[in-house]
Amino acid sequence: MKQSEILLIDAGNSRIKVSSLANPATIIFNTASNSAFHEWLQHQTCRAVWLASVRRDAAFHDVITHLNEKQITVHTIETESNALGLKNAYEDVSTMGVDRWLAMLAVAEKTDLPFAVLMFGTAITCDIVNEGKHVGGWIIPGRQLMQDALTQNTARVFADNRMVEQLALGQSTPECVGYGCFAAALGAVEMAKMVLRRKFQQYCIFLTGGDDKVLTSVKGSGILRAENLVLQGLARYAQQGELSKK
Repeated sequence: MKQSEILLIDAGNSRIKVSSLANPATIIFNTASNSAFHEWLQHQTCRAVWLASVRRDAAFHDVITHLNEKQITVHTIETESNALGLKNAYEDVSTMGVDRWLAMLAVAEKTDLPFAVLMFGTAITCDIVNEGKHVGGWIIPGRQLMQDALTQNTARVFADNRMVEQLALGQSTPECVGYGCFAAALGAVEMAKMVLRRKFQQYCIFLTGGDDKVLTSVKGSGILRAENLVLQGLARYAQQGELSKK
C-alpha cells in the first residue's frame, strides 16, 4: 500500500485536520464543519485511515460508519500506558486526551533532551517528558474559555468578541480581560520553563496549536514552534503498523 493512500485524521475539539502518511506535517484538508468533512471524505480513494479523535459524538461515529461502508480500513488510536518508547505518567490513561499523547510521541522523535510540549487550542495543555517518561503536566482553559468564564461568572466584568493579538495593559474592562487572558496563556510557557530549569541543565520547549497570536509572541532560547504534532505522532503509529505487515 502506498503511503499516499493512507490518511491521517486528527479530530480535535474545534477542527478536523487531515494529512497523508507520505507527508504527515502537511495538511491536505482542514475544517471546523463535520458536514464539510463528511462531504470531502466521500470523494477520497484512500485505502486506510489512522484516526485520533478527542470526540465521541454522533458525527464521529458517522465518520467511522462511512469509512467502513467504503471498505476503508480504520485504525483508531487511543492513549496508551507505554508505546513507541514513551511511558505515560497517568494511572488511568483513558482519561488523557489522545492529542496530548500523540504530541508527546511526535516531539520524543525530535529530541533526546528533556522537553515540554504545550498545545494552545480550546484548552492549553502542557506535558513534560524526560528520558522516555512522561513526568506529568497541566490542563488550562484556552483564551476563549478564560474570557467566557470571566464574563459568565463574574459580576460587572464584560468583554467584546475581539481576541487581542499582543500583550499590553488594558485601559477598559474588555481590554483588561483580553490582555489578562493573553498574559495567562503566556504564563503557561514561563511556568513550564521554570519547572524545566529547576530539574534539568538542558531542555527544550515545543509549542503547537491553533492560537497563532500567542505562539508567535513566545520567543527565547530552546523554544521551538512545531506544526501539526498530533498528526506527526499519529504517523509514528501508522509507520509501525505498515512495517509490521511486511
